[in-house]
Amino acid sequence: MKNWVLWGLCCVLGVANLINVAHAGGAKEAETTKSKLVIMLDGPQGQVQCVEFPAFNRDGWLKVNHLRPNTKTVSKNVLLKKGQNLLDLSTQGGMIGQFSLNIKPKDAEVSLNGKALSGSLQNLSATVGGHELSVRKKGYHPAGGRIAVTPCGANTYSVSLQKIRTQTPPVKAEKVPAAPKSIEMNLPGDRIKDCPTCPELVVVGSGEFVMGNKTGGLNGDAPLRRIKIDYEFGVSNSEITFAQWDACVADGGCDGYNPDDLEWGRANRPVIYVSWKDAQEYVKWLSQKTGQTYRLPSEAEWEYVARAGTTGDYWWGDDVGVNQANCANCQSQFDGKKTAPAGTFRANPFGLFDTVGNVWEWVEDCYAKNTYKTHRSYPAPYKNGQNTCNRVLRGGAWDLVSQGASVSFRYNASIDLRSNAVGFRVVREIKEHQ
Repeated sequence: MKNWVLWGLCCVLGVANLINVAHAGGAKEAETTKSKLVIMLDGPQGQVQCVEFPAFNRDGWLKVNHLRPNTKTVSKNVLLKKGQNLLDLSTQGGMIGQFSLNIKPKDAEVSLNGKALSGSLQNLSATVGGHELSVRKKGYHPAGGRIAVTPCGANTYSVSLQKIRTQTPPVKAEKVPAAPKSIEMNLPGDRIKDCPTCPELVVVGSGEFVMGNKTGGLNGDAPLRRIKIDYEFGVSNSEITFAQWDACVADGGCDGYNPDDLEWGRANRPVIYVSWKDAQEYVKWLSQKTGQTYRLPSEAEWEYVARAGTTGDYWWGDDVGVNQANCANCQSQFDGKKTAPAGTFRANPFGLFDTVGNVWEWVEDCYAKNTYKTHRSYPAPYKNGQNTCNRVLRGGAWDLVSQGASVSFRYNASIDLRSNAVGFRVVREIKEHQ
């Protein structure tokens, strides 16, 4: 049996250019990233065989060459994430696998792909493939990651939450009355600030641009697509900061959630450990407070403002350069260590900071690989009718290399994901007559 597996695999593993050299989201302290890869292959007599590579001390892209005698070499690129990763090279589909969970504390909330699990966590069944595990409890750091469910025997995954250190609650912000309705006369480049603790917005004008990448994107999910935006809108000039989030909490909003800053500092640093659901609570609070319509940007709006009229991989060109942003290889003092305060690096031509790196930014859209070809309503967000769909993340982060921070790169995650590399920025709708 062993000889068959080795003969069928003969895998040559080569690390591609996109390598994550720092720890992934959810870790309380800096640590070496541990990524495991399970490869499923056709075995003898129709059996599926699983081969595990357990010790990748990195995240990022991995190239797998599958060599078998008298057949064509199959090359696959797999994006390693922290935890278990699965690459299916078998020809069988629709398989079910079993797994068990060992969770501490036992009364923590556990969800798989955004759906809550209840009852016994032993001998669970799920479709074969990668699944996002999330474990949360009030007063504890959230944890989880990617697990691989295979048909080759039941694995047990253990998650132990760590308690959050008690922090001094923020000073309660003064409540500002809702802004009166009026006729807005805003020009592109104008600045708007609807309340003292609200984010500063930059007015962006209408225009056309080409979304995507001429190569089709690293994952083949970003072919070129011309987009027309025929309206003005405001967008926060930076990612939402801890100070702005704390103002929401102090005012009774954001479900009172106080995300940890890992002792990197709050104030003007981008808020982290905020899920897509958390971001929705923030824009709801802003809308109620100001009488305006705040929301997350659509994916098309995000790339429009990130490009800011440019056509390169980054708004300054195709080369990441030196000290232009905060990513794992951007050659800044923050690379691979932590977030940078908002405004540390140059703003793009629209006046926006950190559209490259620092933290991933949630957008409104559901993720699907073929949306650039099938979605007919851009720049409106793509929604597949399921509130629990994975949502798109854009812009890369401090712990990811520059290829993943390009303006066309698309990533996605569960709406419940809270990570030390994920934040968001907001959009405010502008109407001529309000």
